Amino acid sequence: MPKCKDCKFFKTKEEDAAKGDCFGHEVDAELDTDQCPTKSFEPKEEDSK
Repeated sequence: MPKCKDCKFFKTKEEDAAKGDCFGHEVDAELDTDQCPTKSFEPKEEDSK
């Protein structure tokens, strides 16, 4: 199962890489996306290089 850190909306917090922000909600980087508080998971786009 993908984790919050795999979402394009997840922004890692500078002071704690294990936490992040998703639309104003603090989430754990390792939280399963089925528990996403905003139900907005979209995978990060991979580089096409």
